[in-house]
Amino acid sequence: MRILPALVLLGLALGYLGAAPELHGQVTTLRGEALLRDGRPATDVRLLIVGHPPEIALQDGGMFTHALLGAPTEVTVRVVGQPGTEILFPPGGRIVVPGDPAAVVSVLVGERIGVAVEERIERDLQAIRETLEVRGASEAEIEAVVRAELDGLVARIATLTEGAVESAVSGAAQTELRERVNRYLGTYVRRSRDLVDAFGLVDLSREITLTESLILRDAIGNYSDAYGELDRELAEIPGALERAWSGEAGSEVGERTRQILELIRSELHPQLLDLRGPLVAIQMDFTPDRPSRSDVRSAREAVMEALPHLDPAVARLEAEFPHLMEALRDPPPG
Repeated sequence: MRILPALVLLGLALGYLGAAPELHGQVTTLRGEALLRDGRPATDVRLLIVGHPPEIALQDGGMFTHALLGAPTEVTVRVVGQPGTEILFPPGGRIVVPGDPAAVVSVLVGERIGVAVEERIERDLQAIRETLEVRGASEAEIEAVVRAELDGLVARIATLTEGAVESAVSGAAQTELRERVNRYLGTYVRRSRDLVDAFGLVDLSREITLTESLILRDAIGNYSDAYGELDRELAEIPGALERAWSGEAGSEVGERTRQILELIRSELHPQLLDLRGPLVAIQMDFTPDRPSRSDVRSAREAVMEALPHLDPAVARLEAEFPHLMEALRDPPPG
């Protein structure tokens, strides 16, 4: 039995190969991990996503899976019930909801560094005061010593701040860029493999079944979503990586990323675009306007001829992606 609505959906998926698609409405699940400043799981922290109750239930290792109302692109997470403990990352607690439902976002929590520093300063100044009082120093002498200590501290903080801020900003930029590459390029790599594997599940030497057509529809739709996000989110990423890493390390990661994107845009994706015509002809076999048997057979043969060239391109992509992520995890020299 041939079912026309299923083929309409397949036709829409095939059309997405040529353009970046809009995301469809869906139930949104946010996956994440709550960490302390030193990287340990924040298992005792209570978190709430504003507008998306209830509280987040943290699992072993600080992991969580939380259902969001609707399909927001950004949410805000807060620490509840623990005064002094705040969201340190992402800035302002604002989380960009990943397009890939399997992606894991990181939430860093803890006390602001100023709280610990303030306590240490108070202890040190109080110790100086007590030591001098016991030895008979006057209040004016004690105040002079305390003021000199504080003046020296201010000067030292000013010196440290300049380098620390530069280092922290650079590190935050590297983290954000690394997560973007992992999210969008990683999703594209997986969806490309899924698509090639889906073709392997379909026997193109004969007329395909409706079930096989639905397998192709889902794989093509997922691939198209992944390519659209990659093309939109990583268009300027090589230059951004060069600026964030700088020097020889920046040149290396920037060039490596350019080569991977060139492989996708100039080799892998064009091969898939070339399959649109044959796939549409195969799809039309499920409609009242069925093409001739010879046209369908020619279309199947065209797809079978193209498939052996797709797998090597995907394999190269799978081999290069881990090396890029390893380079992005290594700290830059200097």
